[in-house]
Amino acid sequence: MFDDLPELERLFGGPDGVLLALRNRWENHLTAKMENAMEQGGLAVEVYAELCAEQPVLRAILDAYDTDRLYFRRPRARAMAS
Repeated sequence: MFDDLPELERLFGGPDGVLLALRNRWENHLTAKMENAMEQGGLAVEVYAELCAEQPVLRAILDAYDTDRLYFRRPRARAMAS
């Protein structure tokens, strides 16, 4: 999938690194939107649906690959999630 990306190994450490970076982007956006919604009394399901509509390609990539498998396999990611 990512074979045509120049310097993939150097920048991301391979395809798994790209997927982890994309997951991180999704989670950062979702967290910011959730925090804002909580202040305004919004619902989590609405926030999630809104972000899916705003970032359909990103969501499709994350849905197509098992990023949970990658995320929880990496010691650094597990430490940051704690």
